[in-house]
Amino acid sequence: MSTAVQFDWWVLMAATKAFTIPRWSGYVVIMTAASFIPFSMVTLVSVLDNWFGILQYFAFVLMGLVQGALIGFGQALAMRKTSVSVPGKQWVLVSALGTGATWAIALIPGFFVTPDLTNLIYSSIAAFFIIVVVSLFPYVQTRILRYRIRGAWRWIPITTGSWLIGALVFGLFTLLTRGDVNIFKAVGIMTVGGTIAVIIIAVLQGYGMRYLAKDVIASPRYGNILPDTPRVNAAKRKVSKVSNEAQARAKAAAKAAKVKAKSATKKVASRTKRR
Repeated sequence: MSTAVQFDWWVLMAATKAFTIPRWSGYVVIMTAASFIPFSMVTLVSVLDNWFGILQYFAFVLMGLVQGALIGFGQALAMRKTSVSVPGKQWVLVSALGTGATWAIALIPGFFVTPDLTNLIYSSIAAFFIIVVVSLFPYVQTRILRYRIRGAWRWIPITTGSWLIGALVFGLFTLLTRGDVNIFKAVGIMTVGGTIAVIIIAVLQGYGMRYLAKDVIASPRYGNILPDTPRVNAAKRKVSKVSNEAQARAKAAAKAAKVKAKSATKKVASRTKRR
């Protein structure tokens, strides 16, 4: 008998909601947009009150924690009761820590180091640095996601790519404000650009998560998050084998019982005719 497992027999049994891109995009767009409000407030206050650089730095890192928590909360809501459901509190926590660390590292060049971006070598290093820093956020999320999805590492390029594309779109909109002295027009253009960028990020992530949802490991119904490790997978194959053997024995027993029932019915009918 083959022990190959085509799918985990406990997967998807308890998913009460289908994972959909509109649901994901709705939650993520709202919470991501809301996550930038603290940054705007801190930036405005720090400029008006002329904060020291080090104070601004730690204030932005703190707002990074808040931003990550809000984004993670929106993502957790979007995945809730679906086949890719994750522990909400843990997801929000790692998302907050990941975004906080991302901002803490990303702000170092601006506050403590001034690289010469006109130099090709420095520019190349800066580009690589940006990609690595942006990848930090999805990386910490895979520490949770790997217990739910096989090949969870794919979430890193999916999220990193979506944020880089969103940043590029927003950057193109900011170019439209160069040389424009009308502050209201500039704010309007950047608001539209930021909104479009966030929508693009959320939609791309949604398609990515739907793709990853094909490789879910465990169902939320059981409350278990099983790691994708050789030992666990071997145990799951053994369980599947035992289950298949048990089903085969049950079918054989049912077939035998059916034959006996037919035989008994014939005997009863024969006795009735003799009478």
